[in-house]
Amino acid sequence: MSAMAIAPPLDADDVQVWEVRLGRVGRDVARFWRVLSEPERSRARRFRFARDRRRYVVMRGVLRTLLGRHLDVSPARVRFGRAARGKPVLAEPAADVRFNVTHAGAVGLVAFALGRDVGVDVERPNAAVDPLSLAGHFFAPSEVARLRSLPEEQRERAFLECWTRKEAYTKALGLGLFLPLDSFEVAFGPGVEPALVAAADPDADGRRFAVLGLPAPRGYVGALVVEKHTPDEAFSFVGESAECLAYAAVRPDAQGR
Repeated sequence: MSAMAIAPPLDADDVQVWEVRLGRVGRDVARFWRVLSEPERSRARRFRFARDRRRYVVMRGVLRTLLGRHLDVSPARVRFGRAARGKPVLAEPAADVRFNVTHAGAVGLVAFALGRDVGVDVERPNAAVDPLSLAGHFFAPSEVARLRSLPEEQRERAFLECWTRKEAYTKALGLGLFLPLDSFEVAFGPGVEPALVAAADPDADGRRFAVLGLPAPRGYVGALVVEKHTPDEAFSFVGESAECLAYAAVRPDAQGR
């Protein structure tokens, strides 16, 4: 995200996902530092490596900057709280703006929506990780079987698809580590549309949440999970504006059906 990128208006049927290239915003660190709260600055100081500290400052600064534009307040005035299970929320929301943040390596994603929960995740391959071994510890048996059935050269990306969709779902629910990854199932793999196949909570199944793959820089895999307003609501990727990757809701009645 460039320093001067403008956040387009956030409509009720929109979901905005901003891509942040953390390696390109070094000159913005000082500016972002000034808008952080003292607890955020304290956390930044605890990072052992300067690179990790800069990335944290940039991600928090971008989040505050974009929220400030959506709420029409200065970034430094944005106040955060925690939901029951620890998910960050706005402490003093002027509007029902909901958000989620993730980053891996030099890429970050920030998602926003009005009146609907969102979860976002991005990951990159790790040569030290054996996809089948890790899947055996965290994925549902059917997902492990699906991964095992794929040719070896397809497993790494398929594993990341499954992992990011699961992480995004737990974050949309606001449960994070409180929801075991093997307690629900997602669709993934070559030629397979993202979807929630089976949910741990019947009230949080595919009728309530949409699962989407996200465009991501080469070598990265991203996922977005969005709460639906109606069971038949679907989402489609509608394009990019600067560093904003936009998804918009498409309802059957909007197409004259």
